[in-house]
Amino acid sequence: MPGCIQRRPSSDTQGGRLATLGTLPHVRVFISWSGEPSRSIAHALNGWLEGVLPQVEPWMSDDGIDSGARWNEVIAESLDETNYGVVCITRSNQHAPWLTFEAGALAKSARTAKVVPLCIDLPFSDVTGLLQLFKSGGSIRMTSSGCFMT
Repeated sequence: MPGCIQRRPSSDTQGGRLATLGTLPHVRVFISWSGEPSRSIAHALNGWLEGVLPQVEPWMSDDGIDSGARWNEVIAESLDETNYGVVCITRSNQHAPWLTFEAGALAKSARTAKVVPLCIDLPFSDVTGLLQLFKSGGSIRMTSSGCFMT
């Protein structure tokens, strides 16, 4: 989905939080998804993070597992090596076992781990189940001219 991750200007991004991103240490980000369109959004987010924040190393299963590898071991290793994750949530996948498993594994350390739900086709207020325990990172609104983070 080319051009899918675009951020609308807001007072939060003008002088505050995004201005400090250049000072971050190296961070590995696990991107969790289940089905479409969360897979396509996860791919777009993966490419965007690589291109915009050189200190961020995104990881998602589509790109991080070689053919013939034991996928469950590779995912478990990646979950162990990161304390930051983005969970791409849709109405249809919000109760998917893998999303909740990966979110729980990412939250293994309550003091240092960060799990950020990224709502794709629903507002965070509509998220039910275990994923509502994490503070939302925003929503993606799809329009005829592309996708916008709100």
